[in-house]
Amino acid sequence: MSPIRASLCDTHAQSHRARQQAGKTRFAGVWVALVALLAGPASLTALAADGELDVEFGVGGLVSIDLEGYNDDGQALAVDGVGRIYLAGSRNIHGQGDQDFVVARLLPDGERDMQFGTDGWVGLDLSGTGSSEQVTSIALQSDGKILLAGTSNRQGSFDFTLVRLLPDGSPDSRFGTQGMVATDFGGGEAVYSLHVAPDGRILAAGFSSTGGYDIAVAGYLPDGTLDPSFGSGGRLSLDFSGGSFDQAYSMALQANGRILLAGVSDSAGDYDFAVVRLLANGTLDASYGQGGRVLVSDPGLQVLYRLTLDHAGRALAIGASDLAETIDFAVLRFDTDGNPDTGFGDAGQTLIDIDSGTDFPRDIVVACGDRIVLVGQTDSRDNHDMVLVRLTPEGELDPGFAGGGVVRTDWSNKGSSSDYGRAVLALDDGKLLVAGTSDAANGINDLAVARYHGCGPTFFNGFEASTTSRNADAP
Repeated sequence: MSPIRASLCDTHAQSHRARQQAGKTRFAGVWVALVALLAGPASLTALAADGELDVEFGVGGLVSIDLEGYNDDGQALAVDGVGRIYLAGSRNIHGQGDQDFVVARLLPDGERDMQFGTDGWVGLDLSGTGSSEQVTSIALQSDGKILLAGTSNRQGSFDFTLVRLLPDGSPDSRFGTQGMVATDFGGGEAVYSLHVAPDGRILAAGFSSTGGYDIAVAGYLPDGTLDPSFGSGGRLSLDFSGGSFDQAYSMALQANGRILLAGVSDSAGDYDFAVVRLLANGTLDASYGQGGRVLVSDPGLQVLYRLTLDHAGRALAIGASDLAETIDFAVLRFDTDGNPDTGFGDAGQTLIDIDSGTDFPRDIVVACGDRIVLVGQTDSRDNHDMVLVRLTPEGELDPGFAGGGVVRTDWSNKGSSSDYGRAVLALDDGKLLVAGTSDAANGINDLAVARYHGCGPTFFNGFEASTTSRNADAP
């Protein structure tokens, strides 16, 4: 049989299986709806739409975590194989000018996991009183260990900082020095993105400043020592193209080991969207964009904050743009060679103005098979609200999501709180988990987690309809 004919046969078989599965899914959905109908009107009123808060989580879908009355800032989110939730960030200690690493663990229903740290959380003062340490990223290893990354000034200047904890929250003494690694590039540095490769090696990306600001990436062996096979002795500093302000805020690993970075560069005179692809050893991938670099240049401010891969291997990035005079969400999609994907939005880019105000995008994830979910905050009503957005695969607002594709969450319900969305995950059951910060409880910033319905329909009477897809690891 010829390869073309074999391919067509495979495609036909896959299509047939897909139709069978779709039929089963539709039948499951109809069966659950029928059960709810027979159960009475109360069950019908419990039908939840995509984008609505999941009232079975926390209080009305929301959880605030007050760490001893301090100002707490949630930045990063992870979920382990049994559904426990990890929220990482920093806490400010009043009167000491201190900012420390912090991570909290919740059970799947939003309750604190008291088997983790003390009262469900761990605080780490890495540099002593008066120091400043911030967590920006978290990764869970397959052995249950927890990696945190950010910046600290333990050595007198701000450095790449990694901490590894055991599953109970105690420092892992087999990693670095007493569970911590600090990497100095010769100036001031910070990590914004962290990944663990299947072989246990670690990559951390951010910036270094030695005069100007350059993209910086460090590679580590599983024990925290610098990986000599990456960059120059484990370190890579990259001047994007002669500018003085180049930073990487996000990183994605492709299945072939190549590394995608997204952030900002001022090499064209303005602050512009910047994407870089590296080979596994840290050298620029000349087959991507222009010698491994992609610059999307428009007048004004354009910054990419998060990058992910869709199921076709295309890069999806979310950032901020003031092209329309106010700061708006910007979503870009690139093909596998680094070119703007003309099948997405307007020539590869979609701008979203939440409510004619200032909108701050922070994270992006692919959910429900091919939908694109964004999270951030908006201050368009003299109040900062957490905002969740869902787009179609073509980059349009998804009318099947609550609010016509845009959901705002005011934690106080009084228009008086500051609520910030910083990270989003698509869970295996189709729900969406959002983490960040809110001061709704007591006027002081607390770690905050919200859970939304993402791929309905879902009933709260004990039955759940099958969904047509589930989020899978990007290629």
